[in-house]
Amino acid sequence: MGNIPSDIGNLSSLIFLSLAHNGLSGTIPTSVGRLQKLQRSDLSDNMFQGSIPFEICQLESLADLVLTNNKLSASVPLCNGNLTIALRSLLLGSNKLTSKIPSSLWSLAYILDRDLSHNSLIGSLVEDFSNSKVVTHFDLSDNQLSGNIPGSIGDLQNLANLSLAKNNLEGPIPDSFGNLLSMEWLDLSKNRLSGEIKVFRGTFASQIS
Repeated sequence: MGNIPSDIGNLSSLIFLSLAHNGLSGTIPTSVGRLQKLQRSDLSDNMFQGSIPFEICQLESLADLVLTNNKLSASVPLCNGNLTIALRSLLLGSNKLTSKIPSSLWSLAYILDRDLSHNSLIGSLVEDFSNSKVVTHFDLSDNQLSGNIPGSIGDLQNLANLSLAKNNLEGPIPDSFGNLLSMEWLDLSKNRLSGEIKVFRGTFASQIS
């Protein structure tokens, strides 16, 4: 039990922070923005509430941010600039995040693992996936996303795992899914999609409704 003290920001040499699987509660202090050498932060499986502090966007060395399975709410921070260079994993699943996915999140050019599943995010998918070409794992399942799946999703040549299940997506399944040669696991179930997936030239398991 307990919370993260605000003076954690004084640990200026901290590179790795893991406080996962504790009974921690309260909010994530804004002072984490002073941990300029931090490369990995894992605060998953706690009871943190409130918003994700914008100050996290100032951590230009941060490669892995894991906040899965908390009670974080409000919107995903609108991060621009240095954070987008280093970040490789952004795991925000199983929280209470709302609002649209910010445009800056779609522009994370070097991110490999992106998980925003099991939240209450709204809006549509980005029309242009060209800035996300290195992503290998993408989970947006169990949200309230709507609209069509854009054809540009076929540009994600390294994508191995994709889940868009349990949303309000509709319209035809893009033919460009057939270009996803690295795909191993695909879940589009529990939407209002139509049509069929063109034949993959790789081996994959799919769940489609």
